Amino acid sequence: MYDSFAQSGNLKGITFWMDILAYLNVIGLYDRMNITISIQFMSVFIIPLVVAKLILNITNDTQLVMFSVLFVSCYPSLYMYSGDIYRDVVMVLIFVILLYLVDIFFRVRVNGKFLCLILVLGLFYILFGFRPYLGVALLLAFFSSYFYLFKNIKILLAFYFMLIIIIHSLGLLDPLLEYRASFGEIDAGSTLGIDISNANVLTVVPLFIISYLGQFFGFFIINANSALVFLTESIPVMYMLFKVKFSILSNQFYRFLFYFIIIYNTVWVMANDNLGTATRLRIFSYLGVLILYIGSLALKYKKDEWKVLR
Repeated sequence: MYDSFAQSGNLKGITFWMDILAYLNVIGLYDRMNITISIQFMSVFIIPLVVAKLILNITNDTQLVMFSVLFVSCYPSLYMYSGDIYRDVVMVLIFVILLYLVDIFFRVRVNGKFLCLILVLGLFYILFGFRPYLGVALLLAFFSSYFYLFKNIKILLAFYFMLIIIIHSLGLLDPLLEYRASFGEIDAGSTLGIDISNANVLTVVPLFIISYLGQFFGFFIINANSALVFLTESIPVMYMLFKVKFSILSNQFYRFLFYFIIIYNTVWVMANDNLGTATRLRIFSYLGVLILYIGSLALKYKKDEWKVLR
């Protein structure tokens, strides 16, 4: 699709990535093979390098930095989508650069804060152009991070599910559910077949949870590939997620990641009903979980060192 559009002569696509490829073709720099090689270079070298730089802002522990780099470098779906001119790897690179800048923005006091904010907002806009709901989720999470609402996790979950029921009852989820229903028209074994559009007040949350388990956690296993992805992606992330310490959310950057994961996951889990698409969409959430996990370990190591010193 991307290759044919880039050479079609049409300069206005439905995403920034299509526009970029078309523009490269116009100025004579479009070459599918060279762009693919560049994307592979991003996946193998640049993205892990930026992730390492971000983790170094969190901790100086070499093992944690190397673990993060290894996780990103060996991430199966990221490697798979670097095999052609897909937009996913480019988006992930922009995403991790954005996270690095957001972390710096929350750390600096005055000097450079305004410039950092301009860069952050610019990357929000670029990601919005690549995938609108990703950019919106990041922007909402950025502003929400100024509010600390974690007095009780049970109350927070109850509020979250109640909010889903309310917005579903008001019909605010209809555009997402209509898009989700389109997957039912595709005769593909990777479609979950969960119909939330006809759900009522009593069934919308259970159906959403089932969809969440199948897509974000990868429990919808249909073949050897999905089993491999479950073993190499989902299980490690589930382990990291359950090791995240709730106390780190007193830090604004971690709150930003936490809010982003909630908002972004809610949108794409509601709108998507295909396991293959889910492996692409959840990359950003999985990276967020990785950083929260590293932050939790860094805090634990710091406390242990303090106990030893005392």
